Amino acid sequence: MPAEFNMKTEIVRPNAAAIIEFDDGSKPKLSGYLWEDESHGSELSSKQNKITLPSEKGKHIIEIPAEWAKGEASYTFVVEVQ
Repeated sequence: MPAEFNMKTEIVRPNAAAIIEFDDGSKPKLSGYLWEDESHGSELSSKQNKITLPSEKGKHIIEIPAEWAKGEASYTFVVEVQ
């Protein structure tokens, strides 16, 4: 993980589920990816609004791309699997 990457880290269990919800109730098409060596890496298992987080211990950067009929966005966060 790059030293300059300074985001709050969430502590999680192995294979925890991240539940993605939006305040407006919208349900975009979601996917999840691990970032590896500063680039888009392995795809994470996902179903509807749940993304299964990694099982390997350590810090992981997670990207969640979301697609709506009228646009798209990408969300990034850091987890530490313990």
